[in-house]
Amino acid sequence: MTRSGLLDIREREPRFATPQRGVRAVNGVSSAIDEGEAVSVVGASGPGKSQLFLSVLGLLARNGRARGSVRFRGEQLLGLSSTALHRVRATHPGAGERCGESSRRLSPLARGGTVGRRG
Repeated sequence: MTRSGLLDIREREPRFATPQRGVRAVNGVSSAIDEGEAVSVVGASGPGKSQLFLSVLGLLARNGRARGSVRFRGEQLLGLSSTALHRVRATHPGAGERCGESSRRLSPLARGGTVGRRG
């Protein structure tokens, strides 16, 4: 299935190498978020929600790798260089590009495609 929504995640699996063994943060998560859609990801502490979305943004720790597909506005993010990922995060409001600025963070009250826009 091909989609051209705001964010399309397919079979995403962030994994981490440890001295003992590899650890999978989550197993094959798929989701599609369209412009204007409100989405909430909830769950107990520790099941991998943060690691999933850090992997979507290309911000995993050095020992982290991820499988699957991530398309943002139709552009495949998996496999982009760190420079290209930075450009995507920096040019799309709400894509996590300015994690230090609270006005630019993903908000649980904002709809997809509107986070970070100033009006």
